[in-house]
Amino acid sequence: VGYGKRASGLFLPGGSYCTLIGMICARYNKFPASKRAGLNYPIQVITSVNSHYSIEKSAIMMGMGTDNVIKIDFEKTTPEEFEEIVVNNNVFMINSTFGTTSEGTIES
Repeated sequence: VGYGKRASGLFLPGGSYCTLIGMICARYNKFPASKRAGLNYPIQVITSVNSHYSIEKSAIMMGMGTDNVIKIDFEKTTPEEFEEIVVNNNVFMINSTFGTTSEGTIES
């Protein structure tokens, strides 16, 4: 296949579990010390109003709470508004939704 020597991957049992693992990896990437010391301040994930319910479910399982899931209507949000949201929050992950089974939507 031609992957580099440092390439790796995971086989996971389903989409919701993949979301959880992805969010945990993003948190550790942005806050490496959280693996050892935890976090004593809120962190946020940005997602679409049309995103899969697994984003909120993962936020609950990670102990960050659903209040820290920022849902944006990307069809109506300007790049400047989006940048302001990112700058004014402690965002560790921006989730992109191409299509979702729960809504049957595809964003442009």
